Amino acid sequence: MTCFYPRPEGRPSTGTVLATEKPSSAKTFEMPFPGLIMLRTKRGLGILDAIGRSWPIRPLGWIVFYTLPIFGAAAVLLILLNLYAYLSSPLVREFGRVITPFAALLIPGLNPFLPLLYGWIGLVVTLLVHEGAHGVQARALGLPVKSGGLLLFLGLPIGAFVEVDEDQMKKTRLRDAGRVLAAGPGSNMVVGVGCLALLLLVVSTMSPVVPGIGVRSVAQGFPAGESGLIPGDVLTHVNGARTETLASFYAALGQLAAGDTARVGVYRDGRSVDRQVLIPVGIVVIGVVSGYPAEAAGINPGDTITTIGGVTVGSPEDLASALENRRPGQNVTLTVGRDLDSHVISLTLASHPQNQSAAFLGIIRAGDQVQAIGIQPWGLQETLTDYLNPGFPGALLYLTFPTLGEAQLRIPYSDTLQTYYTSSIGPYFYPVAHLLFWLWFINFNVGIFNALPIYPLDGGQFFRRGLQAAFRGRLTDEGVKRISIAVSILFLAVILSNFLLPYLDSVLSLFG
Repeated sequence: MTCFYPRPEGRPSTGTVLATEKPSSAKTFEMPFPGLIMLRTKRGLGILDAIGRSWPIRPLGWIVFYTLPIFGAAAVLLILLNLYAYLSSPLVREFGRVITPFAALLIPGLNPFLPLLYGWIGLVVTLLVHEGAHGVQARALGLPVKSGGLLLFLGLPIGAFVEVDEDQMKKTRLRDAGRVLAAGPGSNMVVGVGCLALLLLVVSTMSPVVPGIGVRSVAQGFPAGESGLIPGDVLTHVNGARTETLASFYAALGQLAAGDTARVGVYRDGRSVDRQVLIPVGIVVIGVVSGYPAEAAGINPGDTITTIGGVTVGSPEDLASALENRRPGQNVTLTVGRDLDSHVISLTLASHPQNQSAAFLGIIRAGDQVQAIGIQPWGLQETLTDYLNPGFPGALLYLTFPTLGEAQLRIPYSDTLQTYYTSSIGPYFYPVAHLLFWLWFINFNVGIFNALPIYPLDGGQFFRRGLQAAFRGRLTDEGVKRISIAVSILFLAVILSNFLLPYLDSVLSLFG
């Protein structure tokens, strides 16, 4: 995250941290207040000079100069889209409350989804890239760099700074000062995108341990659980037919009739075994609706309804036909299969919530054979393919924490899925992929955040210098300052609202 430290003169430095401008005799070690430490050094300035003289630096300076406004516009768009999602969807607000506002902070230890080790490595690298780029571009343009250093809080790095001569920066044309300001966010974006490309390269070396379908969950009381299937199994075939994709798995089960037994190949703990899974007979109940007759009669998920009023039901069409000529308030007798036994249950039909004249049991039935046997499958190969070729807006998956709940089931190197894959680079794919992700994620977010037109961020300073250049002679310095402050306050308010809107429902409930 970007950190700021006020300087006595009230003027910003060019970096993400506002450092106290000192003469050459400035202290190497400073503690402005307890716990906050500034480490300042001139060592490494020669490296900035050497890099600044290399041929790509000047062209890159122009590239980031012209792309910084684009980064800023993209940041504004992302913030507004997030704001719209919170305003328009109670589910999004609920999700925001679950993950807490701390999820928006790139501070290891506060962000519950940011691993400490990868988080600190990513944060330190991001700060060094950001501030180093300011210094390199300044030296490429002949601007003096007084010193550089790190800002520590309780011994942990929370910022970095490069002290470019402020008086020289004020005298410098926008085209030069702008390149220095844009160098930090631009370099973060370059490094971030490079790490994302390397991450995708690592993922491309991954493949399922065995071709098959992963088992996400197994419902209690259903045939899959009774046969011995457990979450984490990989299903490799059904009755001899290979099931390497979700489509082939659904097709193989769809060919079986009620009462058939499926011989399912299972890969577990490095061994392959077979399990016999019975395709249930009747209407399989996968859920009951609260407050309706099925719940009151004691019908449970996993039960199978085989007759209604003495009429055999084995398909959705049979169920609709059995209820078609009945009305709410009528009594009906069901035959229900449970634990290999049959039970006769009587209940009084209710009105359908969407059609008051239609009879309703209050059950949620299985829609296919996969639901009927009681498993949630996912395609191992499909997960890899979708991650490497997500399309739009699926590419937002690259901005999703690999440590975030159900999202882990879409990220092949997540803690949940990584055991189901192997890689040509060996077991190192797991730590390498996580490190590259967090380097990409932190660099991208720090880069795009610093491009916002909020003073004293780089984008805010760029915006102010741009106003001065565009309205020279028509706006006083005080007028430019007021516009800059107004824009900064506006965007800070929008950002703050993204932290507060998840709790909008709680606030509205207070007023009735």
